[in-house]
Amino acid sequence: MPAVSMWKLNQEQSKRLHAQSLSSWIMMWWGFLLVRMASALFLDIDVEGERTIAEMQSDAIIQTVADIALIIAGIALIVLIHLMTKRLFMIEVEHRE
Repeated sequence: MPAVSMWKLNQEQSKRLHAQSLSSWIMMWWGFLLVRMASALFLDIDVEGERTIAEMQSDAIIQTVADIALIIAGIALIVLIHLMTKRLFMIEVEHRE
């Protein structure tokens, strides 16, 4: 539900401030997070059996892509939180006036 909560908060802030929507940041954050989660399905973590070099290379590539996706998702979330917090301060200033 974090994405839904962010989406609703974004809609309310955008409407109240007549500002541009941050939906692209939300979609990027959630999309890269889903890529990270989905990559676990493709990893062959069979520690009991013998593995070929090709299988280990494939897993290393998948793990690298997953880690990069997680880093991008984290950066997108940090930017999103920063922008939404900035908007909250703008709403507070608007409310005081």
